[in-house]
Amino acid sequence: MAVITNISMDHTDLLGSTPAAIASQKAGIIKPGRPVVIGNGSGPGVMDEFRARTAREGAELIDAAARPMFSSWTEADADNVYFGTPWGDLHCPLTGACQAENANTALNALALPHGIALDADAIRRGVACVCANTGLMGRWTVMDINPTVVCDTGHNAGGWDYLGPRLQRIADSGRLHMVIGFVNDKDISHILCRMPSNTRYYFTQPSVQRRRPVESLREAAAAFGLQGEAYQSVADAFAAAHAAAGPQDTVFVGGSTFVVADLLNFIQEASRPSSAE
Repeated sequence: MAVITNISMDHTDLLGSTPAAIASQKAGIIKPGRPVVIGNGSGPGVMDEFRARTAREGAELIDAAARPMFSSWTEADADNVYFGTPWGDLHCPLTGACQAENANTALNALALPHGIALDADAIRRGVACVCANTGLMGRWTVMDINPTVVCDTGHNAGGWDYLGPRLQRIADSGRLHMVIGFVNDKDISHILCRMPSNTRYYFTQPSVQRRRPVESLREAAAAFGLQGEAYQSVADAFAAAHAAAGPQDTVFVGGSTFVVADLLNFIQEASRPSSAE
């Protein structure tokens, strides 16, 4: 089967400048005679593109948004809990509202006949252990506490539709420090406008050739009322944020997959015991 989560304005230089154009490109994974699960088909012309492709391919289209697979959900301390699924209540370590949409998409795919024997216990274990089983990082991953350190690879407007309000709630408490960097081949205005203005920023740049220079980022952010200092590396920016944060504060690191990768590398290197001389 094919699964398409959602459509967001990203990589427009390659995929197209409208949601419908991007959907047309994403629809290329739809296979003849095989089902496709659409997690979120919102956006002008998006579902029209998917319906047209499935009709041409003789494929079955499943609109996950119209087929809720749980009766309710809640965000607990360390996981999302989904109640009333066909396999009972499910606990998942991926938290936040965006993961509820992703969980519904995945469960719709699991509910289709696919010739693989999956009992309820296997599905409960798979959902509960998704991070440990796959090594998935950077989906509101809590790296430390006192202060809380969170990293997230959300790097487009769709991701920040969820991240923005979540971070705003923390910023309103006066306890948020944001380490932010981007690559240089995308319009970041759609992201900057979703970021809280009432917080302290530590602008940086990832260690890849595609990085957006930090001074360019700080200048762009200032146009949206976002203020902070510039740091040449993610490690330096994170160290400054961590030093300034109190035990009850939150340090958020994100903006790019590459920024999160630099953070994880820095933490891994720092945790290694030094070799004896």
